Amino acid sequence: MVNLPEHIQTLSDLLVFVDDLDEEFHPLDLYTALGVLISRRPEAATESGHAWYDEMAAGSMMHLEGERNNAWGLDYGPLMEAQSPAGEVFRLPDLARLDSQTLQYWRERSKVVDTSTIKARYSDLAWVFAETLGGKQEIGDVRQAIESYIAAVPSIPKESEVTAVEYARRAMTLSISINDTALQGKAKDTMFSLAHRLEDLPYPLNRSFLLDGFGLGPYQKVKVSPEEERYMLKLLEDCLEKERTETTPPSPISIWDAENAAQMLSAYYRKTKRPSEVVRVIEAFGEVVRLRSDLAEPMVGQAWLEGYSRLCEEYGLKTLAAAAISSVQTLGPKVIDSLKRASVTIDVPPEQMEAFLDQFVRGDLDEALGRFAVNVVPNYDFIVQNAQDMAKENVLTSMTPITLLDSSGFPVVQIPSFQDKPEVHYPLSLTQWIHGEGFFRYHVLRVIREKYKPTGQDIADWLLQSPAFKPERRPLIEHGVNAYLGEDHVTAIHVLLPQIEEAARVVAGLMGDPIFDWKTDRDGVRHLDAKSLNQVLDAPGLKALIGKNHLMFMRVALVVHQGLNLRNRVAHGLVLPQEFNQGISEIVIECLLTLGLLRATVKTGATEQSSHENN
Repeated sequence: MVNLPEHIQTLSDLLVFVDDLDEEFHPLDLYTALGVLISRRPEAATESGHAWYDEMAAGSMMHLEGERNNAWGLDYGPLMEAQSPAGEVFRLPDLARLDSQTLQYWRERSKVVDTSTIKARYSDLAWVFAETLGGKQEIGDVRQAIESYIAAVPSIPKESEVTAVEYARRAMTLSISINDTALQGKAKDTMFSLAHRLEDLPYPLNRSFLLDGFGLGPYQKVKVSPEEERYMLKLLEDCLEKERTETTPPSPISIWDAENAAQMLSAYYRKTKRPSEVVRVIEAFGEVVRLRSDLAEPMVGQAWLEGYSRLCEEYGLKTLAAAAISSVQTLGPKVIDSLKRASVTIDVPPEQMEAFLDQFVRGDLDEALGRFAVNVVPNYDFIVQNAQDMAKENVLTSMTPITLLDSSGFPVVQIPSFQDKPEVHYPLSLTQWIHGEGFFRYHVLRVIREKYKPTGQDIADWLLQSPAFKPERRPLIEHGVNAYLGEDHVTAIHVLLPQIEEAARVVAGLMGDPIFDWKTDRDGVRHLDAKSLNQVLDAPGLKALIGKNHLMFMRVALVVHQGLNLRNRVAHGLVLPQEFNQGISEIVIECLLTLGLLRATVKTGATEQSSHENN
């Protein structure tokens, strides 16, 4: 921003100052200068009439090419947008305050100002907004904008490379839009000259904008010579090689320059059908990732390796992808060690806790088991609403994707941001509630055990009153429950999970849901396959019978990937020894007792769920 001299007291003074500048002046500097002037002399705005707002609009417009979701659907949008509590939308500038007089003003100013950046802005706006402001597009406006952008680029200092690249790109975009090959050639020469001028800078932008535009992006219709193609590639090849051979990378450690180069080069080599070059580039990038993931924080290193693995998969390089995932797994223990353990203290007065627990052990064992199964389950609608409220309070967090780690520190689930997919976050929130309520689950089951001293046979007697459990399953149920009561949680979890799955399948069948599928092997043998627990818990009849809260508890506990996913993880041997603990065992017991709530009505043979009141 150029300092505004004290003698400037009016808009006319300011415009003369801008017109006489030898150095380049960014349009936003014009908006800022207007702010300085009005703070110095508030009456300067009213003295200038319509011209003041026209100048303010010209300086504050944001170039948003390619972002057609902006408020106006044009290449330019407002600098800021806000909404009042009453719902009134405020934008700066306000398009409603601009008209044909504004259009004419911009055209007149573009002809008299000598500063290339400001001349380009006036001309560009006149071209873009002509029809919106009630006029017609004039080819002279766009050609003057292109020539002005091209003229401005060489004088922009190196440290403002982003602005220089933006102007060069805009010149090319506009010249393509009017199909002017002569201006396209001048814009291309400007872009390549700019790249040469910026070549010694350490920033990544000057090494990628040529290939991004002419090789992969919107400027491909503008042909480049073999020498120009080699130069585009050299800029990124040199960057990748420098990153690959840098054994002691500067702090802070990152892979972004190498990743940018590798992604663009591999995409271009694939497009131009050079598969060996694709492999070479991705292997070189892999060297960077492996070295720097060892030097970075373990969780950061894992994220880099995961991204590299996905890049390998995108190009069909399965061996490289598998090696990257193996490295991810190796970093797992370091990730766990680097995490800070969090603990939560639940302080409940003893008399309140005793009164709470006493409600569960009134009556006999059957009543206590039913009461536990009905009441110790989170309310899913409340959890959904709570998750939505939290997302509104923590907007930045809600825009961030989530990666879940297993107990070894290995990333196993990647979840889109709440803003993108709120519904996939609700099971994750429910998982947190299930863990949080473990304190109460433990104490309710404790008082039941202490008062009634149940055996596996006692609990099996209650469960087998439900049509979900067949008599032939009794030995396994008793064995699993006795293991839980004896604190052998490895046995309890392994034995009871299949009984839960079978019981759910039985209930779905009783409700008329198909529970088997015929499959044909490659050799022609047909066999009957039981549907997965995921499919069974999603069956319409079972869903209607069990109710939302209990169904979501079972789904999150047993089969949802962003949940506990116990059934699938145990079946595939993915649960670590330390996870076979009392807390998980009691969640399995709750799933078992949930299916025990179901009762068969003697008269009709129909199946119904025991109500909360009956327990």
